[in-house]
Amino acid sequence: MAFDFDAEFAAYIAAYERGGYTAAAPHAERILAFANKWWRRPRTHVVVANMHYTLARASQDGGDIDAAFSHIAAGMKAAKQATLIGDPRIAYEGLMLLLTRGELEMHAGDAGAALDTFFLAAQLENSSDHPQWFEAQTHLLLAKQWALQIEGRFDESERAADEAVALASEHEPRLVPTALQRLSMIRRLTGGDGDAQLDAAEVIQHAQAARPADRAETARHRASAALERGDLEAAERYLAQADEGYREAGDLRSASGAAVGRADVARQRGDLAGAIELAHEAVALTREYGESVGYLEAHTVLAMSLADAGRHEEALGALDDVRAELSGERLDLIRVDVNRTVHAFNVGVVRGAAGDETGRDEAFALSASIAVPAAFAADAVRFRMPPGEIRERWTREMALPVADSALQALTALGRADEIVDLLEHIAANASLDPATSDDGAQLDPPPRVRSLPGEPGAIWWAIDAASDRYDIPVRTSEAVDAW
Repeated sequence: MAFDFDAEFAAYIAAYERGGYTAAAPHAERILAFANKWWRRPRTHVVVANMHYTLARASQDGGDIDAAFSHIAAGMKAAKQATLIGDPRIAYEGLMLLLTRGELEMHAGDAGAALDTFFLAAQLENSSDHPQWFEAQTHLLLAKQWALQIEGRFDESERAADEAVALASEHEPRLVPTALQRLSMIRRLTGGDGDAQLDAAEVIQHAQAARPADRAETARHRASAALERGDLEAAERYLAQADEGYREAGDLRSASGAAVGRADVARQRGDLAGAIELAHEAVALTREYGESVGYLEAHTVLAMSLADAGRHEEALGALDDVRAELSGERLDLIRVDVNRTVHAFNVGVVRGAAGDETGRDEAFALSASIAVPAAFAADAVRFRMPPGEIRERWTREMALPVADSALQALTALGRADEIVDLLEHIAANASLDPATSDDGAQLDPPPRVRSLPGEPGAIWWAIDAASDRYDIPVRTSEAVDAW
């Protein structure tokens, strides 16, 4: 029986509208098998690129990241062939392939590479007046917003979300709720109130009869906001809606991320045994389906639940595990280490109470070895942030607590010279505004401080460790006398 391409393609579109990429994948495979037989026909390459894109997204939703990367590579090969023969339609397909590659790079923990990929995608022009061009551009802005957020470039991230809202409002009303959700998220993350954006997103989605995946994403954002304000019943309700919607759309990766919220609900309710069990399940699920952000969050909730149960060594171990797997995102590394130093110190307290002085001092030394370099790194990040709520929140939640932990650990160990040295450095970098040159360029961080003229500072080991661990210069090589 002859293959009916038009009928299969219509079924492919209908399946996608019903259940997203996972539902469309079997049709994409059949179309791809047919198209590969006609590879040398000039206009086949766009179809091949399109089907590989669909299969990449389906693989991503199913947690098979290696398969997703493989389909993207095959799709890019087809796109190159289409470019060589001058097929104008390939601009759109190339944009979507690059967009997905960037998203995969983000899930692999490389937001810098993702931003480079998104920059390449932004250079493409709508040479064929593709009807979905503005939809793709909106998705590109949202992906860029997420990568910038992960990189800690919060002002730029919020601008990208604003641009996505504006572009979707003008050209793609279906994506307005998604853009509003992202705007809400970045505003809540930086200390603002994003409830108005979430309310608007939900109202618009009801009017549009949104797809399951879109409704699930809104429910997940609602659950996050409810958890922040301690409304556990609402959080549970929204998490259930999110899980149902993601699974209906075949997006198991996102569903695994939503599982982290259930563990946090149990923790906040005081059901620590349930929270620990659910957090372990969330760790396993997010690992299985390649949900890197959820994987980190799952370990964080697991550590908090274990610590609340008095199991501080296990809490530290949970964070040690995820710390070893982080691929270099500076802010994530610092956040994890801020928590690790607290758990390590608590281990020392517990050991000391049990009469284990050697174990106590080992734990305090570990806490200091984590906290002092992290304090320099957190302050270096603060130093590079523009004045405003984002900087104040970072200072309040990261820079000040870890500096306090560093001083606490050094005090417990009686390392007075390092305490003096650390205080000198904190005082030397106590400016409210980042240092800039006359032309507005960011200057280097402050010089190293010597507590005693003519001698290296006692704390310089931590300055070097901070630069090595977090790949950020925390002090220049120049040194000045403090006395």
